Amino acid sequence: MFKKGQIETFGLVIIVLLVVFIGLFALLFSRSGGDDRNVYLNNKAYNFANALAKADVSGTNFGDLATSCCLGEEVDCNTLRNFVSGNMNFVDEDSGFVMECSGGEEIRVGDCFLGINSESFRRSGKFEFYVVICEK
Repeated sequence: MFKKGQIETFGLVIIVLLVVFIGLFALLFSRSGGDDRNVYLNNKAYNFANALAKADVSGTNFGDLATSCCLGEEVDCNTLRNFVSGNMNFVDEDSGFVMECSGGEEIRVGDCFLGINSESFRRSGKFEFYVVICEK
């Protein structure tokens, strides 16, 4: 029925296919390590930005401070900068805060501006902000 050469060739094909599948499987799971760190930093940046969005400073919430800062109140801009920089201690990595007002002004706090960004938070059309975390 089968010749000896055909059986050996069939066995060799099975062995090659097994090696290829094992190699693909190993490659698939070995590459996910770096992505996990990026997902972790992205979630950390998002959580910090979300916490800032819901924070209160001496009875005034973050949104009110940011809105009045974008309207030109320098006292509120300084209070906002101090609040954000004071809370950056809770993030282990180097981080930065970027807020863009609808009029084009930009407020930056921190040392890191190129890295893993959080999603942008837009508030009432007056300003948008995000947090950046740099990889160490």
